[in-house]
Amino acid sequence: GARRRGPVGELSPAEQRVAGGDVAPADSVRVLRGARAAQSSFESFRRSRLPIGDHFSGPCDVRIGRYCYWRGDGDDDKDPPPEPAPVRERRDQLIRLLDSATALLSGDAWLAGQHVRYLTEAGRFDDAVSFATNTCHASAAWCNALAGYAAHVAGNFAAADTAFTAALAAMEPAERCRWLDISDLVEGQLEHRFKSIGCDGREAFVRRVMWLGAPLYSVSQTDLLTEHLARLTRARIAEHSAASDGEPWADDERELMVRYGWPRWYSRSQPDFRSQARPSIAGHDVGMPYDFLPSVRALDSIGRLTTDDWHLDDARA
Repeated sequence: GARRRGPVGELSPAEQRVAGGDVAPADSVRVLRGARAAQSSFESFRRSRLPIGDHFSGPCDVRIGRYCYWRGDGDDDKDPPPEPAPVRERRDQLIRLLDSATALLSGDAWLAGQHVRYLTEAGRFDDAVSFATNTCHASAAWCNALAGYAAHVAGNFAAADTAFTAALAAMEPAERCRWLDISDLVEGQLEHRFKSIGCDGREAFVRRVMWLGAPLYSVSQTDLLTEHLARLTRARIAEHSAASDGEPWADDERELMVRYGWPRWYSRSQPDFRSQARPSIAGHDVGMPYDFLPSVRALDSIGRLTTDDWHLDDARA
């Protein structure tokens, strides 16, 4: 079961010591434990203050493990409700704590990921990129991936592509092969073609598929690829950390994130006052999902493309 660490709205004394930089660098276990507790406490604090939304029911458009996914009707294109000031203030506290913790343990991959995640969540994109580029001392692959993630979320797709290219180049071959695995995204002939290609040929194949399917081609030729790599990075950040919806991380949530991205905001349903059920948490994406990936024919005959080479509005996109 979960453990309470003092009032939800305040940092515990141990967490305050980490935020204040009073912990000796050698005491890495205490620093990391305090940072993990603060991250979990923040998500619990945020979850208790989510806006009340509708209770979703009926058949799922797609079922992935514990999760029911609805495509919606475009309503999520609306701006989310303003985030409560106490949540913003609490996030700022967490960022300060993470800043102090990463100053002591700059090589810790988990800390680096959380730091970049919450900086970008706060809209501090330049700070996130600067941290990942100049301060992060985890593996070169991970620090570059974090820089790519921050740049992509900020809409700087060229910088994101440069950072992700450096991240892939710094990976061991087996890890790079896993990052270039798009088997969850392809089907039919495209899936068969992908599976027939060995690890050595994956990057060229994936880049060609993503280049041809780039939805903002007039703006960027790489935003579909960096979106995919940003999702993989965000999924790794979420491992071994408290989730906004309160659910433990598992393969179903990873697949949901890789296929659909991560929710930009959350709401909770209000159970009947006689019910013992806990509130249901719903994640809200920005916009509708589309299937941007082209057909195999389009890959092989790029000079003879037709609208039949895409099925953008596939119900399972």
